[in-house]
Amino acid sequence: MRDSIQVKEIFRRIGQKEVFVYCFWGATTTAVNILVYMGLKWIIDYRSANLAAILTGKVYAYLVNKRFVFKSICENWKMLLREIGAYVLTRGLTGIIDFVGVILLVEYMCIGKNTAKFFMAGIVIFANYFLGKRVVFLNRDRGRKNGVSFRKL
Repeated sequence: MRDSIQVKEIFRRIGQKEVFVYCFWGATTTAVNILVYMGLKWIIDYRSANLAAILTGKVYAYLVNKRFVFKSICENWKMLLREIGAYVLTRGLTGIIDFVGVILLVEYMCIGKNTAKFFMAGIVIFANYFLGKRVVFLNRDRGRKNGVSFRKL
């Protein structure tokens, strides 16, 4: 009986809309990141291609996470700047982890470049969700109609 309750709780948590929406937009962000990387690695060094892919993905992710996943609306410009600052810091951290991780996996663990990129993308997805939910997007739209959002900018 107790196992049944635990399984139901797991499915309830997995079934929360936010998690599925995050997974969808996270997948599109990962696709943007990987497509930019794959396209650029043929014309520039893989490290530069990786950096460009990470930066492109971070900008895209902020826009979709703010609007579609966490539905964050800041009540004023100060809150918006705090949110952007927290986003830049946390995504900067995971970007460094991604960048260094790919290099370490390729150069020191002799893992293929594409495999290394996909592996690090998975780690970064989980870290970004946790940091986005707990550190960055704290100003959720909970019925507020006034505030700074992309709809009003």
